[in-house]
Amino acid sequence: MQYEVEKTIAEISSTGSTAKRLTLTSWNGNPAKLDLRIWRIEGNGDSQPGKGVTLTEDEAAAVAAAISDYLGGRGNE
Repeated sequence: MQYEVEKTIAEISSTGSTAKRLTLTSWNGNPAKLDLRIWRIEGNGDSQPGKGVTLTEDEAAAVAAAISDYLGGRGNE
């Protein structure tokens, strides 16, 4: 499995040994996509990918809209 993180967009959360990051990542030589994933941080500072989800821009827009709707409607329950 080959990957190249082209850009780290945001670090969502972190503990001592893991970080949840939103990145723009290319997997196995394919075009880069948005990637939300847990990264294991090793003692030397390197990071190894854990479980996550890769989204096209259209999929990410749909997820963003769903989250916005959910967060905007929380007070109406």
